[in-house]
Amino acid sequence: MTIEADNRAIGMADEMEDRSRAQQVAAARRRQKQIQTIVIRLISLTVVLSLWQVAGAQVDPVLFTTPSKIAVAPSA
Repeated sequence: MTIEADNRAIGMADEMEDRSRAQQVAAARRRQKQIQTIVIRLISLTVVLSLWQVAGAQVDPVLFTTPSKIAVAPSA
């Protein structure tokens, strides 16, 4: 092999390593984004249910019930 061919082979190996590393970084970012999205959704749900619970406790139960009463109600 010539020096030129060796350099080309080394360049291809470096490019493959770079692509592999880029794919790993991209996969890690996707996982982090998915976890972040799930956490935001859970926090949003918790806030909405908490506000509903507080507001429902201060209103006539016939007009507006709370999520905790709905959760323990027997299904028909």
